[in-house]
Amino acid sequence: MGACRRAVGWIGHGARGRPVADNIVYAGTYHGGLHRSTDGGASWTEIGYSASPGIPSTVIGALLIDPQDPNVLFAAAGNRKGIYRTSDGGASWSHLGASLPEYPGDPAGLRVRAVAVDSSRDRILVGTDRAAPLPDFYLEGAGLYHTDDDGATWTLSAEVRNVIVYDLLVTTSRLFVATQTGLVVSDDGGATWMPRDQGLPRAADIVNASSDLAQNGLYGEDPAPVCDLAPVPGDPSHLFLLTGVKHPGGAVSFGRIYESTDGGESWMDVWAGYPAQGTGVSALAVSPGANPTLDAGLSCGVLYRSHDWGATWELAANNPYDHRLPSEIPSEEVLAFVGPILFHPYSPDVIWFAVGGEVQGEGAGSLLKTTDGGGTWHEQLAAMVAQGVVGFARSPAADETVLMTTGNAIWTSTDGGLGWQRLALWGEGMGVYAGLETIAPDPLDARRLFVGTVVRGAVRSTDGGTTWAHIGPPASGRLPVLSIAVNPVDPEIVFLGTGGRYSSGVAQLALGDGTRLGVYRSSDSGDSWELLAGVAEGRPAYRVAIDPRNPQVVYAAAMGVGVFKSTDSGDTWTAAGAGMEQKELYVLALDPADSRTLYTATNRFYADQGNPDVTNYLYRSRDGGDSWQVVPAEPLSSGFEAIAFDELRPGQLYLAEHRYGVIAIDPHGSSVWLRNGLVEDPVVDHSYTFDLSYDRARDRLLAGSCGRGVHFLALNTVDFGAVPLWRPAVTPLLAVAAGVGLAALAAWKRHLFERSSGIGAR
Repeated sequence: MGACRRAVGWIGHGARGRPVADNIVYAGTYHGGLHRSTDGGASWTEIGYSASPGIPSTVIGALLIDPQDPNVLFAAAGNRKGIYRTSDGGASWSHLGASLPEYPGDPAGLRVRAVAVDSSRDRILVGTDRAAPLPDFYLEGAGLYHTDDDGATWTLSAEVRNVIVYDLLVTTSRLFVATQTGLVVSDDGGATWMPRDQGLPRAADIVNASSDLAQNGLYGEDPAPVCDLAPVPGDPSHLFLLTGVKHPGGAVSFGRIYESTDGGESWMDVWAGYPAQGTGVSALAVSPGANPTLDAGLSCGVLYRSHDWGATWELAANNPYDHRLPSEIPSEEVLAFVGPILFHPYSPDVIWFAVGGEVQGEGAGSLLKTTDGGGTWHEQLAAMVAQGVVGFARSPAADETVLMTTGNAIWTSTDGGLGWQRLALWGEGMGVYAGLETIAPDPLDARRLFVGTVVRGAVRSTDGGTTWAHIGPPASGRLPVLSIAVNPVDPEIVFLGTGGRYSSGVAQLALGDGTRLGVYRSSDSGDSWELLAGVAEGRPAYRVAIDPRNPQVVYAAAMGVGVFKSTDSGDTWTAAGAGMEQKELYVLALDPADSRTLYTATNRFYADQGNPDVTNYLYRSRDGGDSWQVVPAEPLSSGFEAIAFDELRPGQLYLAEHRYGVIAIDPHGSSVWLRNGLVEDPVVDHSYTFDLSYDRARDRLLAGSCGRGVHFLALNTVDFGAVPLWRPAVTPLLAVAAGVGLAALAAWKRHLFERSSGIGAR
């Protein structure tokens, strides 16, 4: 999802429908589903995936509202599920895209990026791209489609074909299509098309890196991609567009803003006055009212406003995760971008904008709203399901306290995981937004917390999350930290396992400051660190575990070199178990009932990038790692992420499988899938299950996924021979949903544009 794949519903003139309040807002998210607010964003209700019949996807890539009836809505479903329409505000949906053609070799079909309706012709238009990555950027069948019979049949444009369509705009006299290879327009409803690139750059003018050109299908003198269209309300001859290279994560590199005052016949560069040169713009919008403003969102997650059509600019809002100005943020640290920008139809000082991000594949973001033209901002998306969950930890303060990381925030729950409150947001005293990975509390002091990040080492709080300090390693903190283990007797001793999720398969990874991967130890609670010799040197050390009964015993699982064991708190290490040396080990856990019983498992998904021929296994040792046996569970191609133990059923454990959900394994090794509720489609869905946590007090299993938030399963009611019922754990009364990456926004608006077509989509 991202800035170029966004849609906003606009209103035209007409007599259909009945007037309603103007505070209905829809938000489509990346793996969080479709949500509706009837109070301007103060509260939200999920209306897509849970409807009956519903939308069989939690990824929403584009939205379009009927101009006269806000209960009529079009939604582009992700994972190549096509177009859906509701006539009752989301209570039920009908599929309009069933007949969209399939790609050769890809039965999942086309992915829809933009939607528009030409009501003068009763025609629905969609912009599409390829359904799955292919080595040669295969785009046959992609392009602009239309239907005149409510989706029974679809026709591919004879001229706008075999190209990605990013955006659509319908005005009183012209249809604009923003594509991967420039801007095309039609003055006859799509019968004929003309390029309109006078004044617009060539691809070679905005990109110097040949790798970017090849990756995005752009070559030399081809027109530059047009990612976004922004019309001026009330003036169909005046509009703006955004050029640039659109990346899969959503950010736009080398983006520039262009203006047309003659209906798109010619274009002028208005980029020169922009205050953040060198930072890509990822979204554009023009406010309504007598004194309109041009708003531009940057690829680093901040929003600028111009009151003079781009001659001068002012900062409207900082990235909520990182309060530095764009000039202060190194390019390699830019992991967030502004998505859709939405204005209230009659109050130009009321603005919403979405901030999204991609951190190692984990969606992150929020929705911000201002009612004073950008003076103050408030986060929204209350009571929506959290997503982007990457780690759980049990607090020593109470049995029911759970800590959680979500890529961009730290959360706490005092009721075993049903309700959540945000403890800290990245950027609130935590420095650069670097992506949170794992969290570990001090076993003796619940107010001291350690958090590992994707690219900035570790941070520490000594006051329960109010303030944070960067603790490395080293001082510059360029290492990814995936595992933290705190000594239960002497919490001054802390171990870190370093290596990002996608660092696997690297014999020795030297980062920018020359520091290598491996296992680090601190004897002063993180004030200083040493890289330990003899254990996973130069390799990703994905898990470190301390024996709670004998803290001198420490284990580490490393990628490609097996399991290591220390009996002197990390001073010396030995390989634990013959035959494990070459295993691509990713998880490691000690049985709480018997710490000499260990489990480890492979995850060659990271080493082989999901090669379907790769098989992963679970291993068990009953003698402290001296010997290992394969647990006769179902072998998997995708790989294991986490292990949780059932403390009320000795010998039973649960495995988070990277892509397919959760497996329950009994003491004899028999396995049962518990995937329902977590994985939407194991073939195309990216709702990776990253961590598990067992709640003994309520006999529940919590599962956190990259895309679908926290779900729980009441184990005392599970019939392991039937399909279990997972329930989402929501975040009631919160200011923001964790990890929501906004893909689309739409608000009901009346008489905003003089458009004979009735509806347009951006």
